[in-house]
Amino acid sequence: MKAYAGIGTVRTLTRGVNSRFRNSICVKSASADPTNLNDKTPYMSRIDSALQADSYLYHTTSVSNLQSILRNGVQPTTDGHRDGLEHDLTRIAAEHGIEIPITRQDCVFCYASSEQATRLTQLGTPDSDEYGGLQSNDAIVVIDGQEIDDDVFVGEFRLISDAIDHQHMPEPDDVMISDSYEDALRRYADTLTRVEPFSSLVDICSDFRLAEVVVENGIPPGAIVGWIE
Repeated sequence: MKAYAGIGTVRTLTRGVNSRFRNSICVKSASADPTNLNDKTPYMSRIDSALQADSYLYHTTSVSNLQSILRNGVQPTTDGHRDGLEHDLTRIAAEHGIEIPITRQDCVFCYASSEQATRLTQLGTPDSDEYGGLQSNDAIVVIDGQEIDDDVFVGEFRLISDAIDHQHMPEPDDVMISDSYEDALRRYADTLTRVEPFSSLVDICSDFRLAEVVVENGIPPGAIVGWIE
């Protein structure tokens, strides 16, 4: 599917009948003018109301992973590409007396709002004539967090993003909120907050610039309520 101007396909799982789907369309923000390429208003997809609730989480992935995720749930990656950063996170936290309550290699990651997930998977930039849609290989899996039995935490995503960028940049740019690789990982470790009870998620996330929801041991397929592609 070629995404354009915030238009995408939303599919909602029928509870108990995973082979049946109801289709609807995400539409662009009413305040955005698709004919005016100078309009910097983000084209935010309006996610179908069936895929929005305070208890819902949004996991970004590629379309090619959807069938596996629907069968097996959202599982921690096994490719090892984050291992160096994860080991450094544990070491730096320990050096500063911060106890890490998770092993990130054993976790999966989500956003607490459909707007955050959509914004971070949008195609292009505000200056692009293709700005606002999901890339054709991107998808967002929608999860009911109340169906998750394992521990859930929230951390500051912008700091873990900074840590990744610091590995490739000689010095921080104006977008970054940390001074160094070590500073980013130390501060990220300090932000990790257990979500307990789960109904406190919205209030906890309101204290973060960009909340990263961290779920230990993966998410079962029964917790998935739909997806956007």
